[in-house]
Amino acid sequence: ESSSAASPASKSAMERIMGVFFSPAETFEDVARKPSWAAPLFAVLSVSVLANLVFLFRVNVEDFMMNQLEQSGKLAEMTSEQLAMALKIGKYSIYASPALSVIFFPLIVLLLAGVFFVSLKVIGGVQSFRQSFSVVTHVFCVAGLKGLLTIPVMFFINVSEADPKNLLHSNLSVFLPEGASKVMMAFASSVDLFTIWMIVLLGLGFSAVSKRSPLLSGSMVIFWWFVWLAVTVGLVAVGQAFSGG
Repeated sequence: ESSSAASPASKSAMERIMGVFFSPAETFEDVARKPSWAAPLFAVLSVSVLANLVFLFRVNVEDFMMNQLEQSGKLAEMTSEQLAMALKIGKYSIYASPALSVIFFPLIVLLLAGVFFVSLKVIGGVQSFRQSFSVVTHVFCVAGLKGLLTIPVMFFINVSEADPKNLLHSNLSVFLPEGASKVMMAFASSVDLFTIWMIVLLGLGFSAVSKRSPLLSGSMVIFWWFVWLAVTVGLVAVGQAFSGG
């Protein structure tokens, strides 16, 4: 009786998913006590597949690929054979996107959970990999919300001419002038409202499971975000230098 009085009843899977948005601190305390991941993982995967299917329904694949190649600056440098091959590969990747999301999303979550788990062990956080994986899957519900919001948007725009990474205009790239460099575009696109939201939630989640301060856990998350940002922008800069753009 004393143990049941000390430990509050665990939230249901739906309560946890909703709690990520409305009561994250309380929700992650609950996740720390009894980790779970199946429901949020399934929910985000479902939204991802649905969003990809709507994209396929709304897009003219060839027009979309031509627009992407033109914006990248590669179209003018391509021979007709190279263009045909690029369009062929692009079509296959777009048609396969719903299935690819099912494969790669769990792998991304596993990788992030592993990185954060090891990092917290280094700074002295006592927690299990299951807790880390559970926190990451619940935080990705924010990415699921972003995907859900893009679905109605795709019915009101020309998807073939849109930037698929910024259908909601939620990152800093909307403030860049026309003709901004690829490096600036890569940086601005990475500073996204939903990404910042996820960083804050990861800090809260890992504070709950590791019993470390939110500042320390949040600093760890921000460090790895800066690493990811540096790699992303760096690769674009290297590619631009080699292409002479």
